[in-house]
Amino acid sequence: MIDDELQLQREMNRAAKASELFRNEIFEESFDILLDQYKAEWAATAPSDTASRERLYYMSQAVDAIRAHLQSVMETGKMAERQMKELRKKTFL
Repeated sequence: MIDDELQLQREMNRAAKASELFRNEIFEESFDILLDQYKAEWAATAPSDTASRERLYYMSQAVDAIRAHLQSVMETGKMAERQMKELRKKTFL
C-alpha cells in the first residue's frame, strides 16, 4: 500500500510540474511561435522542395507531441489524485 501511495504521489508531483510549465506564458508562447514559424517556412517552400516541407511537418509534429505528453502527465496526475483519495477513504474505514 505504501508503494502505491508513493507512486501516486510521484504522479501528482509530476502533474504539478507540468501544470506549472503551462502557467508560464513564455513556455506556452514558445509552442505557438514555433508552430507559426514552421507554417510560414512551409508556405514559403518551392513546390519542388518536398524535403523541407517534410522536415517542417515532422518538427511541427514534435512540438505537438511534447505538448500532448505534458497534458498526459497532468491528466495522469489528476487520476492519481482521485486514486489517492480513494485509498485514504479505504484506510479510514
